[in-house]
Amino acid sequence: MSSPLKILVPLVVADANIAASNVALETAWTAGTYPLGTQRRVGERLFEVSAASTSQEPSDTATDWFDAGPANRFAAFDRQLGVDKYRVVETKTSNAGSITYTIESLTRVGGIAMFGLQAATISIVATVTTTGDAANISKTLQDSTDYEGSVWRWMFIPQSRERKFIDFQVNIPQGASIDITISNPGDIAKVGTIAFGIVSSFGVVGTGTSKTLKSRSFKKTEGTLTSLLRRTTSSVVSYSTTLLNYEADSFWRLVQDIDGIGAVFSANDQYPEFTIYGTLSSANPTAVGVGFSKATIEAEEL
Repeated sequence: MSSPLKILVPLVVADANIAASNVALETAWTAGTYPLGTQRRVGERLFEVSAASTSQEPSDTATDWFDAGPANRFAAFDRQLGVDKYRVVETKTSNAGSITYTIESLTRVGGIAMFGLQAATISIVATVTTTGDAANISKTLQDSTDYEGSVWRWMFIPQSRERKFIDFQVNIPQGASIDITISNPGDIAKVGTIAFGIVSSFGVVGTGTSKTLKSRSFKKTEGTLTSLLRRTTSSVVSYSTTLLNYEADSFWRLVQDIDGIGAVFSANDQYPEFTIYGTLSSANPTAVGVGFSKATIEAEEL
């Protein structure tokens, strides 16, 4: 592959950073009595009643409520995808036709990544008051469906568009206003993760890099009956990396810092399947010669 391993650690984007959005907020909790199944928003999180009825205030420690995941507006910036204490939560922001955000008060941004997209086009415009546009990006998500030269297939086979967007070449200064538009005219627009941050590059990724599909679905067989419960798949990418001695220390510090949080891992623009948003699974260094070492980094896609 002959390209560096790139890691983007997402900046925290909270309610205070979202100056505007067309994604409506759910009903906020107010004092009262709520029946089973009612959902109410507290800050950036949704809580659902798990008792027959309750007048209890929802919180992480409340016995009559459980955390049902991030509110729709904040799901794209939720850094803890996956499982709450009761069920799997697929954290995606969705909205009819388009999703828009104006993001403010971030530190410098050198990379932008989006995952879990369901859209036709995306637009990112970053502006600084004193200098004008700091970034102006427009992207049409390509249709990767194989129509095999058939007009019938083109007319009737559903499109399969790109589901992620990566740009590690931006230079957006601290304090810029960033406008994001994710458009899917005539359908529901969705995005699972929007990540802003500084991109760190290390070593050279070798040809031993691989990706393995990991099923999270459940299969149960009783006698002649087999039942299936389908879940979204994930994958594990193993990056085979050669590090020079001078960069090894900073690399291992970063690896320790990102343990337990979501980050963007990328090996090569020509191999988009090796760019994932996930968590570090393992890192194994091996000294192989004077001045350099080998490292195998495994990351599991969220």
